[in-house]
Amino acid sequence: MTTITMTTVIDAPPSICFDVSLDVSVELQAANQYGIRAIAGVTSGVMRQGETVTWKLRQYGIWVSHTSIISDYESPSYFQDRMIRGIFRSFEHNHFFHPMSAARTTMRDEVSFSLPFWLLGKVSEWLLVRRRIVDLLIRRNQLIKTHAEAAARCGSHSGNLD
Repeated sequence: MTTITMTTVIDAPPSICFDVSLDVSVELQAANQYGIRAIAGVTSGVMRQGETVTWKLRQYGIWVSHTSIISDYESPSYFQDRMIRGIFRSFEHNHFFHPMSAARTTMRDEVSFSLPFWLLGKVSEWLLVRRRIVDLLIRRNQLIKTHAEAAARCGSHSGNLD
């Protein structure tokens, strides 16, 4: 199993960061260059506990889908999305939001995943998949930071970034 940890400091309260992180539109913007689409479940707006989303993408010439559920949810400090169907053997993304002050948050992502042996498992994890996930996290976290800080500056957050 491979685990990636990333920390981002955001000048916005945890409640705003939490909601922006659950917005499918942010994921779609971050993954735009990879042609990832939301095709089932929640396909726009903010997800909540128990809701699912199915992503479809072309990965190295093969069409794959990935369905995740918001499996744990403690607003505004933590949520987990976990794969329930897809190409990975396992995929779990834990999102933590720690207030540094009333208007500043440390957001920490912990992504753990493994591939089945038939995809060359560990070799693919390190050479291909890990790099792609790190790139997506960097893009996603920068968008979360941008949207959350803008919402904090204007004093409102609609819960939908479309």
